[in-house]
Amino acid sequence: MRIGCIVNTAAELMQTRGTGALVQGLAARGHSIWVCGVADLVLERSGALAALVHDFIDGALRPEPRRHSLLDSDVLLLRTNPGRDANGPWAHATVLDFARLAADAGVRVLNDPNALSKASGKIYLTSLPEDIRAPTCIARDIDVLRRFIDDVAGPVVVKPLHGSRGDRVCIVDPADTEAPETAIGPIVANDYVVAQPFITDSHPGDKRMLFLDGALLRHGETIAAMRRLPADGDFRGNLHAGGHAAPYRLSADDHLRAARVGEVLKRDGIWLAAVDWVGDRVIEVNVSSPGGWPTAEALYGVEFTPQLLDAVEGRESNSTQ
Repeated sequence: MRIGCIVNTAAELMQTRGTGALVQGLAARGHSIWVCGVADLVLERSGALAALVHDFIDGALRPEPRRHSLLDSDVLLLRTNPGRDANGPWAHATVLDFARLAADAGVRVLNDPNALSKASGKIYLTSLPEDIRAPTCIARDIDVLRRFIDDVAGPVVVKPLHGSRGDRVCIVDPADTEAPETAIGPIVANDYVVAQPFITDSHPGDKRMLFLDGALLRHGETIAAMRRLPADGDFRGNLHAGGHAAPYRLSADDHLRAARVGEVLKRDGIWLAAVDWVGDRVIEVNVSSPGGWPTAEALYGVEFTPQLLDAVEGRESNSTQ
């Protein structure tokens, strides 16, 4: 198969473990793989969709780019994340426009660009049933956010609407009259603020579960799920913020709640997602280049990547049963 992968920048490919595992795995299966960045797309005068791409050969990207027609691809993987890209949201919105055109022309695009448009922001959390998601306020107005914080009557987590990896995430103590403005000010300069009650659990950090086509990603009976534990003195479980991962075995109630989340993801066309929970509440749904399964592979000593490769190829994996 001819498979293209769009990332933030081609030079950073191997720094992204999940995306790197997909590219290397697909190449090992004999597929023709190319990679390009979000700023490498071209709509030519003739109407042709093209990109300046780097071929992935013998385990590495060729340094010399070449012009390639996007329509000369069987599958297009969208592995971009605006929350950690200096190019800014404009580049990623344009990628989705290009991807829609490719999909309309018959290229299979994963995740679906229309689904990404709907789900790529933290506001997508409100699509889930209210009883399994964290109460959330999204605004830029300080007074609106202050009223939400006062109503919660307890610690509140604030974070950027389009951030990732724990960037600018902090806890606000409502008893501190200056804390909301101090925490919110740096965010509202260029984004909306997401405010949620600080949900306590019997364990610190959060839980991450990987979903593939609406079902929990698994290898036999082992599910790609983990507990993300914060570093000393921090509350964020994000691995890029110094947290570390530990195995997590889902309870019967976890499975019931996960099935309800999976129904929404399947309905909305989300092929791959990473869903973060605290206690019995979802705090975030990640669909922009979601990752974490290589970490789960290391935790459990099994492989989840082959199930993803099978799905890219359009066939069902025996390991998902």
